[in-house]
Amino acid sequence: MFYGVQSKSISSVALYKKRPTILHLNVVPFIVLYLYLFYLFIITPAPIRPIVEDISSDLNITSNNDSTTTSSGGNVVDAQSNNVNIVDNNNNNTNINSTANGMTSGMTLDGSDFYLFLLGVTACLHILSWLFKYWSVEYRTVVSMTKVSNISDASMIKVVPSSHVGSKTICPLIRDDQRQLYFEFQKRKFTYDPDRKCFKRIKLIVPNTTEQLLQSRGYDTQELLTNAVQQFGLNRFDIPLPSFLHLYKEQALAPFFVFQVFCVLLWCLEEYVLYCLFTLFMLLTFEATVVKSRLRNLMSLREMSSKPSYPIYVYRLNQWKQVDTSEIIPGDLVSVGRGANEAQSTIPCDLLLLSGQCVVNEAMLTGESTPHHKESLQERSQSSSKDNQIDLKNDKIHILFGGTQIVQHSCGERLNAKVSKPTDRGCIGYALKTGFDTNQGSLMRTIWFSSERVTANNKESFLFIAFLLVFAIAASAYLFWRGFEDDDRNKYKLLLHCIMVITSVVPPELPMELSLAVNNSLIALVRLGIYCTEPFRIPFAGKVDVCCFDKTGTLTTDDLILQGIASCPQQSESGSSSSPSSSNSSDLLLPADIPLVINYILAGCHSLVSIDGKLVGDPMETASLKSIPWNCKGDISSHQRKKVFIEIVNRYLFSSDLKRMSTIANVNNDGNIVSYAFCKGAPEVLKPFYSSIPADYDNIYKRYSRQGSRVLALGYKKISTENQSTMKQIQRDVTECDLEFGGFLVFDCPLKPDSKDAIEKLAQASHSIVMITGDNALTACHVAKQLGIQDPKLPTLNLTANGGEGGVPTWISVDETVNIKLEQNNGAHLRELSRLYNLSVTGQSLSLITDNQKLQSDLYLVQVFARVSPDQKQLILTNFKENGHHTLMAGDGTNDVGALKQAHVGVAILNKGDPPPPKLIDTNPRQIMKQYQQRGPQAAAELTKKLQEELKDSEVQMVKLGDASIAAPFTSKSSRVIPVTHIIRQGRCTLVTTHQMYKILALNSLISAYSLSVLHLDGVKLGDTQVTLAGMLIALCFLFISTSKPLERLAPKRPNPNLFSPYMMTSILLQFILHLGCLIFIVREANDRTVGAKPKVDSTFEPNLVNSAVFLISNAMQVATFAINYKGHPFMQSLQENRPLLYCLSSVWMLGAILSLEIIPSWNEYLELIPFPDNTFRLLMFGTILIDLVGAWLIEKLCSTFLKN
Repeated sequence: MFYGVQSKSISSVALYKKRPTILHLNVVPFIVLYLYLFYLFIITPAPIRPIVEDISSDLNITSNNDSTTTSSGGNVVDAQSNNVNIVDNNNNNTNINSTANGMTSGMTLDGSDFYLFLLGVTACLHILSWLFKYWSVEYRTVVSMTKVSNISDASMIKVVPSSHVGSKTICPLIRDDQRQLYFEFQKRKFTYDPDRKCFKRIKLIVPNTTEQLLQSRGYDTQELLTNAVQQFGLNRFDIPLPSFLHLYKEQALAPFFVFQVFCVLLWCLEEYVLYCLFTLFMLLTFEATVVKSRLRNLMSLREMSSKPSYPIYVYRLNQWKQVDTSEIIPGDLVSVGRGANEAQSTIPCDLLLLSGQCVVNEAMLTGESTPHHKESLQERSQSSSKDNQIDLKNDKIHILFGGTQIVQHSCGERLNAKVSKPTDRGCIGYALKTGFDTNQGSLMRTIWFSSERVTANNKESFLFIAFLLVFAIAASAYLFWRGFEDDDRNKYKLLLHCIMVITSVVPPELPMELSLAVNNSLIALVRLGIYCTEPFRIPFAGKVDVCCFDKTGTLTTDDLILQGIASCPQQSESGSSSSPSSSNSSDLLLPADIPLVINYILAGCHSLVSIDGKLVGDPMETASLKSIPWNCKGDISSHQRKKVFIEIVNRYLFSSDLKRMSTIANVNNDGNIVSYAFCKGAPEVLKPFYSSIPADYDNIYKRYSRQGSRVLALGYKKISTENQSTMKQIQRDVTECDLEFGGFLVFDCPLKPDSKDAIEKLAQASHSIVMITGDNALTACHVAKQLGIQDPKLPTLNLTANGGEGGVPTWISVDETVNIKLEQNNGAHLRELSRLYNLSVTGQSLSLITDNQKLQSDLYLVQVFARVSPDQKQLILTNFKENGHHTLMAGDGTNDVGALKQAHVGVAILNKGDPPPPKLIDTNPRQIMKQYQQRGPQAAAELTKKLQEELKDSEVQMVKLGDASIAAPFTSKSSRVIPVTHIIRQGRCTLVTTHQMYKILALNSLISAYSLSVLHLDGVKLGDTQVTLAGMLIALCFLFISTSKPLERLAPKRPNPNLFSPYMMTSILLQFILHLGCLIFIVREANDRTVGAKPKVDSTFEPNLVNSAVFLISNAMQVATFAINYKGHPFMQSLQENRPLLYCLSSVWMLGAILSLEIIPSWNEYLELIPFPDNTFRLLMFGTILIDLVGAWLIEKLCSTFLKN
């Protein structure tokens, strides 16, 4: 039994066996059909004769056996061979060659003609059946494969990926030399596990305890090494570069492109040669630009993927030997360190640090340039007696990610008795993942496989097209029914027109216009310093209704200011921890006045590193050291005025789960060496670690937290000098117990300059704003009120899990004066509380709402989530999504990865980023030209060069590593918050643009369905020049719509997120009725003034009054449709501001007015319009055009006013 696949990126798989080509369902049936038709065509056309005789008898036409028959009407019919002579009473002879006309006259039908027609239809179906094998994986499996359940019978596997991770595909099953079965999907290898009966990722089985890992010896036998090389392959990114023709062929076989060409050929059969050539040229040119863009992106990706390989030491076969970095395999012991250049400092794959210390720059993955300390498992084993298990998902402090840079390293102790120190004195890492399996490889796959062009392939689009298809099928059925009743009608052309009516519902230009709209948004975002790896998410930004923000580093700046120490012990060396029972602002000791022992804690408990003489690391620690008179050079700090030195001997790094860090350090005070344990962390976390605390411990830190300050508790204790030799082996839990209270470190955490402005704009734009932070709840609530996330006039309630009597969940106000019991079975009570109070929930009490079916749908009413872990941040976003909200999450690319991934729109804001300089092409061109002209010809040449470079950059280009964060689909290179509003503005603009495109295309399709059916039956037909002109108008208008820019100011309301809404449907139907009424009226008036017989349906185009009038009113309707349904304010440029579109529409409308009034007769003649009979008709035409325009405007205004979103 086969159970599938174990992978989050793959939804399902199915096993298949290839059938021989001759047994494909699109081979044998068609061969049989071809042979049968050929047989009938060559040998026996007789089977068609009964049909011919039936048709002939209905038309009173003799068979070939009768020479002459006189009909009841006196007409003589002479049927000889293939010629039919009809003689009327006036002796007028008409000779009709039935071989030439066949079904055209409906009188005789030669069998060979009929079989040739069937042969052509069969050939078309056969070609379509082959194309469907390219288009549909499901069709391909049905036609050419057999589904099997036994893995041993399978040769192919169908892979269905998860949403937005790529498209379905069929992969070959491969058996290697070891008879191992596997397949490759999106550059990752999935191997069959016969025990579990499923495919799973090729992963190294990593020992899960520190002891096992520290006893690793790499590959100590050649057999193990050979098997591993075969299993994991090379450590490199292999990205093929196809040729231009190969990609163009792939584009040309796409369903929409084939459909577009098919539509063009249909029109070509209708003798619209000029229109077809224009449309075909436009399609081919657009596809060529798409192929060129894809090639450029693939080349860019190849450049990013070409990691510089260099020799590196690997422990294999019981010795250190040099190999190329591309030869590293998972399970290897690798020596890494800061090399002689940037390339040799790059980590070649994902490693688990076993021995030594590293400081790495992870900007290539996260976009954050702040270096990070990495702790080895050797240090961990020495510092902890409890936590022996390794969790590779959460213990990232031990992982060196491939592609990141080592900026500092120190060699550790010998790993174990059997593994010597590396020859190059590097840090020892255990290779976890290589190639595309690394985090860097994952980011590259995201950029590669998620950057498919946006199409109309979504459920809502298909339903919308299906809605239009109902009208088209009705019109086509009417055309077929009426046309079949007409004996003089060409049945071939009738069938052709029925197909044209149906295909008019799916406009060929739709995918092209959607791609243009999204691509223009991508270009606009890049100019703003915002990079997107998943373009399909841009329209999601227009639907966002809940905006979530991390606090620290996102809403507040990283440039913290140390205000002082609160409740500081006055006798630093006595161990006394007494402090005042009540405190006020005067209790805050300034940094210059704090006791020496507190200086020791600040200078000896940090994770800062000195790189090229510059101190880098956590902003809070940097601010602490800058405020005291100490010089820090990594692990060694010295007093600026005294002979005091501190050396950090052991460091237990900060963890978001533990919310604390600690160190062991030697303090050398003028030759007197004393060893200390220093600790700092969240006040509520460190409270149980002190030997004694002040009576008002809680009141003091809460008071400063309520003021918006960040508060850290400090602790210290002396360590006996007897333990000097074993200080590195002291366990963390021993270090962090029985501490002396050192006071509270109080920081001012200023808001970013634009945070309040950005939050106000988002709130005014009808978004719910939520803060999700790991910081203290009191601090978070204070900042939330400063920013307007919470109402400053309302008191704030914080949910406490056991704060009430009897330990029941209770809402407690910030000042602890209000206590309200949580009603766990009453969602209405929670909604009522949200009207009267600001609500805050901590991570400890979060499950009280998320796990409650009555309350979880109202979680969005909580404005502040504090003291939440990264996993809880992700849980909050998941809850919002499951309850129908469209979410945005903004945070940093390090701690908020899960939440950023879970949101519809995740925005990684880089703390050290700078806003991009303004582009010349975005500024006033006249002003720029004037400035450069004043500076002379050399400046003008410089301007030209800059503009050319910017125009080149304006093309959609693939996001580069370092620009994008692996954490989120959107990355802002600016540290400001305002880019969030840019993303939403651009998303709204794109969403509105796509919706108005659907609306315009819907109206055009409905009018076309009527024109191609009812009017066609009346012989109404447009000329080639006329159709080409109309096609150019539509193409230009859509182009100008797609280039519309969003307004600088966010609108106070959100756009309608759905295509199917009362406003959209009502507006479309009413406008269609108006256009239809105007069209019918003009056609009737033109018919009343037409002299002579109506033109035949299948005749060639000849100018007459009816088709001249239809051309003019149709063009006017096109103009009205674009002008009225262009949304403009408040989401995008108005029609007046979108000058190209305005000029295009006004020019065409004025042209229509001039032609209607026949002001310049030569123009009418060029466009194949006949002179109108009188002034009354001219005024009637102009008046109808005007009424159509004004009426459509009134309908749109009424619908948008009374049918609000």
